[in-house]
Amino acid sequence: MSAEDAATPEDSAADSSSAASPEDLVGHTLGDYRVVRRLGAGGMAEVFLAEQVSLKRQVALKILRADAVAGADESLISRFEQEATAAANLSHPNIVQVYSIGRENDLHYIAQEFVDGPTAGELVRKKGPFELAAALRLMRQVASALRAAAAEGIVHRDIKPENILISRKGAAKVADFGLARLESNEQRQSLTRSGMTMGTPLYMSPEQVSGKPTDTRTDLYSLGVSAYHLLTGSPPFRGETAVAIAVKHLNETAPSLKSKRPELPPALSTVLERLMAKKPEQRYADAESLLRDLQYISREVKERPDTHASIRLPSGSAPPPATPETPQSDLDLPAGRQAVRLLMPLAVAIAAGVGLGIFFRPADPFATPAPGGVAKAASVRDQYWRAIDNPADRAGWRAIIEHYPDDAVFVREAEFRLAVLALATHEHDRASRAFAEVSRLADDNPAMRNSVRVAEAVIAVRDGDRASAQKLAARAAQGDAVREDIVPFVEELLSRDDLVLDAATEEQFREWAG
Repeated sequence: MSAEDAATPEDSAADSSSAASPEDLVGHTLGDYRVVRRLGAGGMAEVFLAEQVSLKRQVALKILRADAVAGADESLISRFEQEATAAANLSHPNIVQVYSIGRENDLHYIAQEFVDGPTAGELVRKKGPFELAAALRLMRQVASALRAAAAEGIVHRDIKPENILISRKGAAKVADFGLARLESNEQRQSLTRSGMTMGTPLYMSPEQVSGKPTDTRTDLYSLGVSAYHLLTGSPPFRGETAVAIAVKHLNETAPSLKSKRPELPPALSTVLERLMAKKPEQRYADAESLLRDLQYISREVKERPDTHASIRLPSGSAPPPATPETPQSDLDLPAGRQAVRLLMPLAVAIAAGVGLGIFFRPADPFATPAPGGVAKAASVRDQYWRAIDNPADRAGWRAIIEHYPDDAVFVREAEFRLAVLALATHEHDRASRAFAEVSRLADDNPAMRNSVRVAEAVIAVRDGDRASAQKLAARAAQGDAVREDIVPFVEELLSRDDLVLDAATEEQFREWAG
């Protein structure tokens, strides 16, 4: 580590936290947890390895530092406990699971999943900038975690390489959901106090720096800055003080990724520029949109390993969905045909005999609203394009089913999309019903059938039925492709420590995951 690295405000914060360490608790018991050894410290907490006595499992026990708690009144601590409880309800393979929170003898603690692996920050310090494939995989996994958190209304506010843990299986796991709300207003606005800001100055968004409201786009900004750090070896902005760094986040543009790593795809530079846009409205609207771009780049990198420099995002910053005359993902197509994915929307319009005017026709003022408030479009194809414009809005997909129930192909697509959304938010009963309907309608679509099996395997392993999950995963792996929408769940199955896949299944899943 260079002398410049050693002088950063982030490192100063770590030094001050170590100096303020609480009493060594090794050998003591807090509630159901017996403290085994100290693992380290952060700006807000001391971290210990502990054993949960009742379940005989290892956990990471975060004990909030006395000086961190001292500045917070009881209402702020109560709010922190509420947010930590909300974080405990997040169950996702790329989120460090929070097991419980507690208070004993004025010690506030959080028990969470123990990840026996380094942080992304440690990896980049030890091994240098990430290779392209590893960086894309990490970004996809963190984006998937942020999508799940946003679905529950949770904003992390402190995404940074040190809060991204890497498991032994190579899964990225985001830590410290629910920990960023403890600071008082005075502490949040004081960028001169090391380690006591809401977020870390090196990765904070402009709205955090200026004390404005935050939402999921704040986390996306911090993910962009973190990815830039992992790809180049250093954060985009440095300064002598936290204030100096904060001013740069507000006013300066980061050096382009191309200038640092010219061999990387221009498409990835575009993604990072959008993530790190100063105004939230200029960034990705949500993690779902980011995931689509990252999955597109990952596929292109895999298909064109020798021409990375020519990989760009189509249509500005977001690749249009590949929708042939019968809606299916480009991953439903054989590899040789995936190159024509960008021409599919135009081909659909021509095949339908309606030309490009279909995309720009004004809404029918006399259209009948669907129960979810979505008006009936002039055709089922128009209805589909309205839904695809906002794929996370369930009302748009329900409108296809409500207004065009006799169109089996588009209804199947809508049912599939609704099932995926339910699976992403752990609504397993709803997802199971929707996937069952998809399976009934998908006799002529092998990729969709395989995708349903992957989804069923995910539900089974989440419910603790590992035997069924293994069988379903193996059946899915016998096929040639899965839908793009299901790739994050393929990655979930690969990353789970409680599921052992046979060699052939794991090889096929890794190919699909890119």
